[in-house]
Amino acid sequence: MKDTILNKRVVFVTGKGGAGKTTITAAMAIAAASHNKNVLIVETHENEALGSHFGQIRFTEKPSRLDSNIWGVRIDPKTVLEEYIQRYVTVPFVAYQIIQSRIFEHFAVAAPGLKEVMILSEIWRFEQKKNSNTKTPLYDLIIVDSPATGHGLSLFRVPSTLISMFQTGPIAVQTRWVEDMLKDSTRSCLVLVALPEELPVNEALEFERKAENDLNMGVAAIIVNMIYPEIFSPNEVAVIERMDNSEPGKKQPALEAARRQIVRRKVQQSHIHRLITEGEHPVFQLPFYYTNNLDQEQIKDIAEYIRTGLFKTA
Repeated sequence: MKDTILNKRVVFVTGKGGAGKTTITAAMAIAAASHNKNVLIVETHENEALGSHFGQIRFTEKPSRLDSNIWGVRIDPKTVLEEYIQRYVTVPFVAYQIIQSRIFEHFAVAAPGLKEVMILSEIWRFEQKKNSNTKTPLYDLIIVDSPATGHGLSLFRVPSTLISMFQTGPIAVQTRWVEDMLKDSTRSCLVLVALPEELPVNEALEFERKAENDLNMGVAAIIVNMIYPEIFSPNEVAVIERMDNSEPGKKQPALEAARRQIVRRKVQQSHIHRLITEGEHPVFQLPFYYTNNLDQEQIKDIAEYIRTGLFKTA
């Protein structure tokens, strides 16, 4: 069987802020659900935008059903840490006193790497959950709306760092389980989201290299979002570029608008070409939607692009 994104257990979606990774996370879930996958969407940060794509204000900290076979959950690292203490401190009164202490509050916020390892540990636990009757995975696919690329690198580097610090104990054991999940290319992968612009393309290419060389994580594909349509044929472009714009008239604004569109698309295509030639993984393209607020039908439209394109090639 071909090793595609649909055959993974966990997909981490990341990209430069503003590239549309949250929207693509939602669309990927809808596309995977159309393949009869039970999908869990995981929100790992505080912008709470994923819920709006499914008619909710925000996800809860327990998985809730969004559609027939789509669930959503928000991971709060502090809550996960509280559950961790309750799990390993077997005396409830002592666990309660630890959680309520001011030291715990400071520790939960300030301890380096703690937030990241709590997020990844919770994702690992979701990946391990089984159906009580069939013993098969409760979720066929977990799609994580990960932090933007800069913070994403920190998130994925934490397990290796902690393993070098803690050789024994429950944190060390759990962190090794997490690292195994991240570095097992049959279980997990990264999907990078970029805009057809210089800085997002630079970040995507840099992250792709670091994922492979530093993190030892597999990249399944790079999604280029918000691509302007090809309105004019090559012959029409040549005619427009030759037209005389020295004479004022009613056609002048339309001509200027046409030329701007042609220039924007050429610039975008040059950045896409760079991703294709300099990158090492499939590049999948999504169209530009002329709105700041995508509706449900437009999200489903993007999901169809992903179902018929990305899921068949990556």
